[in-house]
Amino acid sequence: MKRILTFFLLLFAVASFGQTGIDKRATIIQLKAYNGSAAYVWVSDSMTIYTPCSPCVADEQKYFAGTQGRVWGPLAKGEAGTPFDSAYIYDSLTRGLAGKADTSLVPAFIDSASLQTLIDRNNIAAWGNSLTEGYPAYPFPEQLSRLTGRYVYNGGVSGETSTQIKTRMIASPDKFNWATIIWAGRNNYSDSASVVNDIAQMVDSLDHDNYIVLGIINGNYAAEFSGGGNYSKIININNYLSSTYGDRYVPIREYLVSLYNSDSAQDVTDHSNDIVPASLRGDNIHLNKAGYDTVARYIFDNYIQFLTYDPGDVLYKYRDLYNGNVNGAFKGSLAVRDFYNNDAVDIDAVGKKTTIYSSGRFSDTATNIVTNGSFDDGMTGWTGTNWSDGGGKATHTPGSASPLTQSITVCVSCMYRVEISMERAAGGVFAAIGGVEISSGSLAATSNIMSSTGTFVSTIFWTGTTGSYAFTITPQTTFNGSITDVKINRLSTNSTAQIVLKGGGADARLNVAGSNYSLASKDVFRFLQKTAAGNISIGDYALSNASNASYNIAIAEEALKNNNSGRYNVGISTGALRGLTSGSYNIAVGPSSLLNLGAGLNNTGVGREVMTQAVGFSSNNTGVGSLAGRGTSGMLVTNNTFIGYRSGYSVDNGAVGNTLIGALVAENVGVGDGNISVGYNINLPVSGGSNQLNIGNIIFGTGVSGTGTTSAGKIGIGVKDPIEKFEVDGNIKAYQYKLYDLNAAPSSATDTGTVGDIRITEDFIYVCIGTDTWVRAELSTW
Repeated sequence: MKRILTFFLLLFAVASFGQTGIDKRATIIQLKAYNGSAAYVWVSDSMTIYTPCSPCVADEQKYFAGTQGRVWGPLAKGEAGTPFDSAYIYDSLTRGLAGKADTSLVPAFIDSASLQTLIDRNNIAAWGNSLTEGYPAYPFPEQLSRLTGRYVYNGGVSGETSTQIKTRMIASPDKFNWATIIWAGRNNYSDSASVVNDIAQMVDSLDHDNYIVLGIINGNYAAEFSGGGNYSKIININNYLSSTYGDRYVPIREYLVSLYNSDSAQDVTDHSNDIVPASLRGDNIHLNKAGYDTVARYIFDNYIQFLTYDPGDVLYKYRDLYNGNVNGAFKGSLAVRDFYNNDAVDIDAVGKKTTIYSSGRFSDTATNIVTNGSFDDGMTGWTGTNWSDGGGKATHTPGSASPLTQSITVCVSCMYRVEISMERAAGGVFAAIGGVEISSGSLAATSNIMSSTGTFVSTIFWTGTTGSYAFTITPQTTFNGSITDVKINRLSTNSTAQIVLKGGGADARLNVAGSNYSLASKDVFRFLQKTAAGNISIGDYALSNASNASYNIAIAEEALKNNNSGRYNVGISTGALRGLTSGSYNIAVGPSSLLNLGAGLNNTGVGREVMTQAVGFSSNNTGVGSLAGRGTSGMLVTNNTFIGYRSGYSVDNGAVGNTLIGALVAENVGVGDGNISVGYNINLPVSGGSNQLNIGNIIFGTGVSGTGTTSAGKIGIGVKDPIEKFEVDGNIKAYQYKLYDLNAAPSSATDTGTVGDIRITEDFIYVCIGTDTWVRAELSTW
């Protein structure tokens, strides 16, 4: 588990601070306020340790690190239960911890202003014109923010010259401490003196050297091609910027030009003209998404070190009080060490807080925090109107909704298993801790109401403050029954690693339980007491009821929410496969795709609300395209294929084996079976009919029910209901006509026949000119 925690923290380190490998003696671990004063918490090679100092320099806090990894502070306990008060800590600094010679204590100091500088320098400001703003695709600062995990301000404004960009930047002194990207001059490169002077003033306005300057790119204009009049102006400015700013100059023009696609004729032409290739442009000069992504990636891979601050620049010098020596400026980076006893560690950098802690699975030996939960001691510990001792149970008399209650103590970020056993003849109850309702589990009739005889088991993760709260079991007024046993056990530790990412909204928790992985802020912990295996879920309530489900992937809110035993399902997007309970081998990609499927197998839905009304054991269906096979409420369908927007939109309960391809195709399929329709915006000849064919409203068929190698049905061209094997409404033109075999001649001129019938023998051609009336013409060789 420690390796898993170290891995995730290292990822956060790279994203938040952009560097590792600096002096490991002391490494950054936390930024936050402590008692209203600035705090800079760091970690030694052992463990994070912090405490208020005594005495302190004004507006400073002091933090200590020791080789033993003990947490220090006024409220912490020392060995043998000795309180670590301020005086004891200060005394320990000068003489060692309890006389231990191996204890090295290193305080660090920082004031509020320096702390703000640390926070500011973790932000990045990008100044420029439309190329920074991101026209017409999307801005590279947005992608750079994703890559770094840091806030990147987009200071790009379309059409602005370097002078206008400079004016805006200098008018924003609040960002002078920020790491800075400058990309200016494209709109006024003909005035090279202004461009280089404006950029110089922008650089001079900064309080640091954490900046880069991007070169000007040339566009798909003849004058800017290699050898053109304006080409040399751009190259001259870039050469000057390169010589002036050295390693902090980014040759973005040359890099983009080098990425041409040699298999693209236009890219090859652009490369010969020494301009950015068309494959990376959205128009003659602006980049497309791939182009802006490339800019962000190139900066991240090659220049991020120039946008990353060194904490030693702003921290006070630290002092080794034990040896009495003053050392050099504090150096730091986020480097993760093993946790002492898996204690909690907070990382709070630039408003993005990560909590890493250890939790675990429920153990039967865990202590029940409920007093007299078995009611063996009557109603001791419990209160409640209309509740009375029922001999080893608490019995409720109908007529009152007063809760059965007692006070329990719970801790923040702790998880509890709640087990309530009851007997009932009518009505139901619901339970809560501190007013937070507890899910009643799979036996619930409605909402969280427990309304049947049995044992209800659920879990609750307590996010409130540590303290005493009322645990209540609230009855409906009609409840006629008894509570026979109540257990609330805190989950044991050290068996499950979790990471909690705290942003501006709800906490998002990464839960690793056995072979299950889940990231969400709500209902993320239900795996802990379940037998589910091999599941991955990302999103609130995704796979939240996976009691026995295995090898499922759910991404987005409520994806596969109700799956409790299904296997090998994939649900991506909000509500995808939400209603699936036990089905397997289903794939749903798109909001509410296969929303209500229950126990079905082998269904695939790609697009918005694909087959969203399919229920129960609907199986072997494929839908691709928004609203494809959406269907009527509560339909059970099998072996259908819907491809295209709204294809088979109104398919109804019982439809089997339809193949519908094209946008708005066969919206009237209804309950029909075995229909085939291909085209755009066409319907089946008979709404709700079966075994019909319609290709482009020109080729029709009836009775097309053949499967395997069998053949069935009749085909018409321009005829919606052919009565012969092949029927055409109109003339037939052919360059040759060949009978498969000669016909049998009519027995007489009055033999049975229909007008238009033709028969050919070796000697004659027979034509029916009226009902049962034949004529013939003799055939001869030549």
